[in-house]
Amino acid sequence: MTIYKEIAQHSSKGLCMVNGNKLTGWNVAFGMPYKAWDTGDTTYANGWVSSRLTETTTYDLSGLSHGQEVVMNDIMWRYCVTDGDCLNGSGNQYWKIVSPSAVTTWWRNGGSMCIDIQADNPGYTWQYYQSLGVAGIDESDEFHTNGTICFLGCATSVAGDDISISTCQLNGTITNTPTLSDIGTCGNVWIEGDNLHYTGARGWEHVICGVGSSVGGTTPGAMWVDTNHYLYWAGTDTTSYVPWRICQFASSFTGPGANPSPGAGYAGAIWADKENNGGWVNLAYIGCDGNKYLVAQGNQPDAAPS
Repeated sequence: MTIYKEIAQHSSKGLCMVNGNKLTGWNVAFGMPYKAWDTGDTTYANGWVSSRLTETTTYDLSGLSHGQEVVMNDIMWRYCVTDGDCLNGSGNQYWKIVSPSAVTTWWRNGGSMCIDIQADNPGYTWQYYQSLGVAGIDESDEFHTNGTICFLGCATSVAGDDISISTCQLNGTITNTPTLSDIGTCGNVWIEGDNLHYTGARGWEHVICGVGSSVGGTTPGAMWVDTNHYLYWAGTDTTSYVPWRICQFASSFTGPGANPSPGAGYAGAIWADKENNGGWVNLAYIGCDGNKYLVAQGNQPDAAPS
C-alpha cells in the first residue's frame, strides 16, 4: 500500500472559491463579513479554492494603516491511498502562527479528525483559512512590527493507522509596518479635503478615499445616504461616495439584541461599529430601506484586491 499524506499551505492576498465567491485578505478592514466559501464541489488538490489572488510571501505595507488585514493563509491536510488498500485512523490537527514579535497564536490546537479511506476512495481533505493584519501592540493575535511571520501546521496520530504528518512551515516577510494611527474619541466622523475620516471603536483613525461623483451643489462637510443606500459626502473640491457597502441585516442600534432591521425611520444614522465580529474598525449606518450597512477603509471584502 502507498499512503499519501501531506499538508499544503499557501500565503496570498485573497482567495477565489469554487462557488464563485471571493475572500479578500489584503487592505480590508478587520472583521468584515464574507460570503459563504465552503460550498460547491471540492477537489483533492485544492479543496474549495479555485485560485489564489496574488500568491506571495512578501508583504510591503507601505500606505496601509492599523485595522487592515494584509495576509491570507490557507492550509489543507490531505490523505489518500493507492493499490486498492485502506487507511483508517484518528488524530489531531495543529496550526499556528508566530508573529514577527514572536507571539504565538493557535488557529487549530488539537482539532480532531477521523479517516476511513476504503479502496478506490479519492481521499480525505480538511481545509481552513485565516487572515491577519496590522494591530496595536496589545493585539496579540495580529502583528505590529516588521520581520518574519511563520505559519506552521502538523498532524498527530491517536489511534489506528499512522496518520501523523510532520511540521510544514511557511514563512512570510513583513516590511514597512505602519506606526499606530492617532488615538481619538470613538465615533468622530469628519471630512478633510476630499476624504472621509473617522475614529473607530478601537480609537484608531481611518481614512476612506471615495470615488468622485457628478452629484454637486452641496455644502462641503455634508454627508448623506442616497436611495441606493450608498454613503456620500461633500469634500473641498468634489462629492465622493464609498463604491461598496455590505448589508448586515441586523443591528442592536435600537436596543439590546439583534434586530432584523432597525427601520427606515432611522435612515441616515451613522456610528462607529462594535457589533461585527469584533472588527471594531468600521463605520455603520442605516440605509433608506432601514437595514444596517457597513463601510470601511480599504478594499471590498468580497472582491479581488486592488
